[in-house]
Amino acid sequence: MKYDNPIISVLMPVYNGSAFLKEAIESILNQTFENFELIIVNDASVDDSEKIILSFSDERIKYHRNAVNIGLVGALNTGIKLCSGKYIARMDQDDLSRDNRLSKQLDFLENNPEYIIVGSHIQIIGKGILYYPISDESIKTRMLIGTPFAHPAVMMRADILSANNLFYLETYKHAEDYGFWVELSRFGKMANLDEVLLDY
Repeated sequence: MKYDNPIISVLMPVYNGSAFLKEAIESILNQTFENFELIIVNDASVDDSEKIILSFSDERIKYHRNAVNIGLVGALNTGIKLCSGKYIARMDQDDLSRDNRLSKQLDFLENNPEYIIVGSHIQIIGKGILYYPISDESIKTRMLIGTPFAHPAVMMRADILSANNLFYLETYKHAEDYGFWVELSRFGKMANLDEVLLDY
């Protein structure tokens, strides 16, 4: 099957992620929704990350390797520029997406055009569930005191990012996701699905 026009771009930055990388990649490749590209940005890892990535032969994987380490913010922005899908879903190198994650988030965004981003609750592996606010109002209230999303569990509209030249900011280093949500919140409504779609 050809995936020349992927609806979703899954963006995964990698840096020395070999411990759980294989399982993280497999959790995306095994999604019930199949028409996506997996953009993997290897930020000059020095472990076996590249070997693990190259062990997969799935045509949906689009691999980019940075010549030098530029940090998470730079790797994320490099990845955004490589994404071609209508939606951008985030994913980390050491998490596991539930197999219906992409289909659930795609369905929400397709049926709710006023929303520009959707996340979910997450299961902390070996511990409990981390719950996030559901409604747009509660999400924007949460932003007054902290981040309202689990970063690797979100899906966003790519056209909102491109139309408004939105990228992660170095000025929010170590809180790049929070800064991104603040900027993004100016352009539409935000939601979290009331279910767990990622194991963290």
